[in-house]
Amino acid sequence: MFNFANSSNAFGLFVVRLLAMVALLSLSGCSLFCRYCPEEGPECCEDFAQVGTVEGNGNNWVFLWIAAYKDTYVDSHDPRTFACVDDLRVAFFPRGELDIVLRRTYVDFVMPQLPAGSNITEAYLNLYNPASRGDGTSDNILIPVREARAYWPACTLTWATQPEPNNVFVGNGNFQLRLRSQSWFGTENIDSTVRRMFDNPNTNEGFILYLPAPPQGEQSAQKAFWSNNHRSRTATDVGLAPRLLVRVRLPSGTDASEIVMPPLPADNDLGALGDAVRILRIAYAANSNSPWPPGWEVARGSLPIP
Repeated sequence: MFNFANSSNAFGLFVVRLLAMVALLSLSGCSLFCRYCPEEGPECCEDFAQVGTVEGNGNNWVFLWIAAYKDTYVDSHDPRTFACVDDLRVAFFPRGELDIVLRRTYVDFVMPQLPAGSNITEAYLNLYNPASRGDGTSDNILIPVREARAYWPACTLTWATQPEPNNVFVGNGNFQLRLRSQSWFGTENIDSTVRRMFDNPNTNEGFILYLPAPPQGEQSAQKAFWSNNHRSRTATDVGLAPRLLVRVRLPSGTDASEIVMPPLPADNDLGALGDAVRILRIAYAANSNSPWPPGWEVARGSLPIP
């Protein structure tokens, strides 16, 4: 005869074990939407010569989709490195009465070399949020972004080895990202910042995302986004990795074939993708007012760009 009591007990034990596993993953820095934990998976930090490849063409006005070449996050309560995991994180939340967990995301881009006389008129930093209220709190928040001022190695960076002091990660940063659920989210136009990065590539150290202390009475939060090592990114597809989107006017008599992608720096975290990795997508724009390619789903602040 079937024993319902024993069946119920067995199911209850299964649920307890499942919840314990979820808790362990959360504490370890793994997530339910990661393919693997920080110490597992393909070796994204393998060091060998790699080139960034380009797809698309155009002349006069062009759109650029520049995928990140390195990214990671750091955790105030976890000494490990996270360059090879699927997600990036920001957090400010209490753990116990006197303890606070902080997480920061680092992301950087290799700028293609534009023909002399090119003019950048629009630029947006975009990341992809796969969740809706993934931490149980509203996604209707702003995430401060700070321009990184010092070199950071994605494959070895930890909370303790961050090159900038903690007291600079306060307030609203240099600009902000408007988080959106289950979609790309982005900044307002940061063309002056990106123009400077193109003009001075040797001093470009990318961006740092963080969450400051919430205002009195408001909830703390922890949010996650897809990284360079999300499964959507392959050797020939930029996928859902962090991206810079740039509108450029090329000089008369030139076209996008003269945009040159330099070799990937050795400190990238794309080693699992081989020796040739898609970094840049180019699309034609008829003029300064041409709408962005609809398939790109470009995000600016809290709204898609028309």
